Amino acid sequence: MSLTSPLVVDDASGDDVTFNRIGSDLSSAKFVDITSNQAESRSILVKHGSTGKGSAIVDRHLVSYISVVPATPAPATLTINFTVAADRNVAVTNQMVYDGVANLIDFISAGGLATLTTTTIDALLRSET
Repeated sequence: MSLTSPLVVDDASGDDVTFNRIGSDLSSAKFVDITSNQAESRSILVKHGSTGKGSAIVDRHLVSYISVVPATPAPATLTINFTVAADRNVAVTNQMVYDGVANLIDFISAGGLATLTTTTIDALLRSET
C-alpha cells in the first residue's frame, strides 16, 4: 500500500493539516506536519508487522499520531494510536475489519466522543467510561 503524499487531514476545528512523507520502507511510512519544527513536532506514523508462526500468525497495522512539545526538564510527548491486529486465517475476514473500523469511526465521530469538547475529552482522560 502506498499512501499519497501529502496527507491532508482535519484537526478538531475542521481546519486542514498537511503532512508530508519524510521516509518510508517496506513496512512503514512517516509523515510530518509541514507547520511543525524540531522543537514542536507533529507526525503520523504507519507501520505493519506480524507476530507468531505457523497457523498462529497475527498481522498488526498501526497508525500513530505523535506530538512532541517543549517542556522542562525534557520535551513531553502525546501519542494517539489506532491498531488493527487480526489473525491471519480465514476466520477473520476483511468484512469483519471493515465493520470494526466503521464502528470505531462512528463511535468517535457520532458517538461518545463526537462533540470533541473539553467535557468529553476531559472525561476520557479521567478514565471515565
